[in-house]
Amino acid sequence: AAPETGVAWPGTGGMVHVSSLNNILGTLVDVTNADPAKNLSTGTVERVWVRLKRLDTNEFWNTGAWVANATLQSEAGGAGQPQVYPSSWAIVSNLPSGGNLPSGTSFYVTSSGFDDADDGRNQEAFGSLRGSTFTYDNTPPYSTITAPSPGVYYSALGAISGGSSDNVGVSTISLSIQNTTKAAPNCYRPLPSNDFEGTCPAWFKAYGVPGGWSFTFSPSTW
Repeated sequence: AAPETGVAWPGTGGMVHVSSLNNILGTLVDVTNADPAKNLSTGTVERVWVRLKRLDTNEFWNTGAWVANATLQSEAGGAGQPQVYPSSWAIVSNLPSGGNLPSGTSFYVTSSGFDDADDGRNQEAFGSLRGSTFTYDNTPPYSTITAPSPGVYYSALGAISGGSSDNVGVSTISLSIQNTTKAAPNCYRPLPSNDFEGTCPAWFKAYGVPGGWSFTFSPSTW
């Protein structure tokens, strides 16, 4: 049977976002029998090939540039090629960066392992579910407060609200409110406390979608 390799970093599954790409890490095992119960031992994975694809241009990384077709191969040696260990593999240098790694761009990593079978090695097919699709995002999001308005005096305030934006997406809006008319600790603590006795900053989550968030004080503590 062919080996089974996979990508451990960046992670697998949907909605994988990373803010750095200093390495790509993977797993490997050579199962010598299609029925695991009949395995007397596991074999050795001698080689690992990796393809890193940029999804907006359909180009592949060749350790220095995006090109029409490229496969990183452990037996090639040198910087940027996969390094193979007894139960893992890794690429630790010459990965895309700067202009070759634009924020908001999505990529796909897939791997293929070769075992040490005497009849010419068994090769794993590319494109298994153990690959990784991820989005690189190193651009900070932007958030705003629409109510209360700055410089305006209020006799009562039942809620605050605002918006946010990002080139990829905002997952959470966290708030910290400080009462500057009293001595510390003077940050707001939501229910069940509902007071201004928290050590600043005291972060708590807003409600609603991040693009149009709000938080209601019930009962009002102002």
